[in-house]
Amino acid sequence: MEKYTTSTVHVFTVKFGCLKVTLGLWCCLAAPAEGSSGPGSWESSASARVRHNNLARWETAVENTGAMNRGHTEITYDELSNNLKDVTVIDVRNRIEMEQNGQIPGSHCIPVTEIKYACTLDENSFKNRYGFEKPGPDDPLVVCCKTGVRSKTACDLLQANGFKRHRIYRGSFSEWEEKGGEVIKPGQPVFYDSEEDDSS
Repeated sequence: MEKYTTSTVHVFTVKFGCLKVTLGLWCCLAAPAEGSSGPGSWESSASARVRHNNLARWETAVENTGAMNRGHTEITYDELSNNLKDVTVIDVRNRIEMEQNGQIPGSHCIPVTEIKYACTLDENSFKNRYGFEKPGPDDPLVVCCKTGVRSKTACDLLQANGFKRHRIYRGSFSEWEEKGGEVIKPGQPVFYDSEEDDSS
């Protein structure tokens, strides 16, 4: 009868954004028969199956972690540029950035720091503050910023507040500009009345 020993043969550290996962891959090794030598003598067919199953579980864990980190449906430059009139583009850069650097035509400025507050406003207050009709939870939204980092936070907040059809444009304004997309310069973000309550 073969004797088996279990040992860690690989340790993987995988990083997804700010999430770091360390996984150990374990396999079962058969002790070599007396007088045998060479790498093939260390692994039986049973231990090979164990190693294969462990590898499959590790790959599934990595895939699931990546899906959890991604979280939101993405939209590409080509898809957005061809469907710009069919979606509401929310740019979550601050107003000074948009005014100085420009914006995607038809996009609306809601700084990422105001997303949560904006979701609580009634329709009239929202329009007075941001200059367009408040989207409903089933309206198609595209969220962008400068490089895609703030967009992820904004999408998390939209999702937490019941919005179901938001998509993230990870390339964001930087990619839009690099690929020759039309840009409005200077940007024209809505500036609300400074005398209004600004509790955000």
